[in-house]
Amino acid sequence: MNNLEKLTEQIEQWAIDRNLHTADPRKQMLKLGEETGELYSGMAKGNEELIKDSIGDAYVVITILSMQKNFSISEFVDSVEESTIKDDAEMALQFSLALMLRTGSLAHSLKYSNDTDTLKMMTHWFIETLFDLAYALNVNYIECVQMAYDEIKDRKGKMIDGVFVKESDLVEVTDES
Repeated sequence: MNNLEKLTEQIEQWAIDRNLHTADPRKQMLKLGEETGELYSGMAKGNEELIKDSIGDAYVVITILSMQKNFSISEFVDSVEESTIKDDAEMALQFSLALMLRTGSLAHSLKYSNDTDTLKMMTHWFIETLFDLAYALNVNYIECVQMAYDEIKDRKGKMIDGVFVKESDLVEVTDES
């Protein structure tokens, strides 16, 4: 088992422990849009930390989304091949546009298709494009996923309207009321 497979299993167990695997995948899709939006923001601003954080967070979200649709990305994570494109700004731009397309295609499939094979294919393409983008940005995607897992592994919170809200955000919501 490689490091990414191990991290994927840990993320899946984290999601099960918080009952996220049974939540509404449409809400998780919104979260995926949020994370990819942060990734594009990081790219536009040249913020490497935001880029790394967003790549890892997007992987966590897509892992949970697949669980909510009753499959595991472990099935194909080991088949994602390393890109030969590294540190290439033009290709990073192309991959970011492709990731936007993949995100939209995944949302479309989620809304209009109950075909698990189609969702698996869209998820696989999303992950491949996310990792290709990481390579083009000269970022190690496994380190990004590790950082994301390290950040969430002890996180507590609760489900509100089908969305997991971390404890620190719960305090902010209470303070605003």
